[in-house]
Amino acid sequence: TVDVAEAVILRAMTHAGLIDFPVERFAPPRAIRMQTLEKKLHTGDRFEKEWRHLEEIPAGTRVATRESGEALVAESDSVMILPKHGAKAGEEWFYLGRAE
Repeated sequence: TVDVAEAVILRAMTHAGLIDFPVERFAPPRAIRMQTLEKKLHTGDRFEKEWRHLEEIPAGTRVATRESGEALVAESDSVMILPKHGAKAGEEWFYLGRAE
């Protein structure tokens, strides 16, 4: 993204001594380990909200509901990875990961 490109350029220029810029203003990078993959099993499976990629999800949050009424709940503090809002039955739907 543009924000990442800007951060890389400013950090590189600061490291090379070309500018004096407070690089602390950028959030440190974080690693996210993928924990689960959910496939959309039926056309009636639905998200509980319009999840965004890398959105943090507290433990116990209902992420989605299956057509059968089964709740898909984040068992631990998680991060949403690549939610596919237009997924068809049988396709990968979303991943949950954990920040390390």
